[in-house]
Amino acid sequence: MINITQQKKNLLIQIRELTHSQTAAITSKDVKSFLQKGDQKQQLIEKVKALDAQFESEYARIKRQSEQEDFAKVLSQHIDIKDVQRNIQEIQTIIDDIRMLEAENKEKYNNMLLTIQSSVQQAVVNKQENVLKYKRMNEYKKNKQ
Repeated sequence: MINITQQKKNLLIQIRELTHSQTAAITSKDVKSFLQKGDQKQQLIEKVKALDAQFESEYARIKRQSEQEDFAKVLSQHIDIKDVQRNIQEIQTIIDDIRMLEAENKEKYNNMLLTIQSSVQQAVVNKQENVLKYKRMNEYKKNKQ
């Protein structure tokens, strides 16, 4: 179980680093990089889910084994509880960091999209105004002839 929690912690550290990279991508308005980092994170998240399932399976196996004995005693025979608890606390801290970064990134990403949307809308308005100007110029030329 300690190996599983250590692997999960390492994957979460990688996810946190990718989330920081997404922050940089948003800041530089690099949507492609932002989305690529998201894909990479999703692959790591799938690995974390597999580790969670493995952990739960191992925990359930030990719990079943302990039905005739004291659960804490059986558990301590299989793992160093303090190491697992320490890893779980570190995992929770990393998850909290990721959640905070994700919330910040979501806000920044939404703001970036609003800026892009506004720019596109302004470009459409400008194009429509230019088309009207050219139509007026053409009408003026036709009337002048």
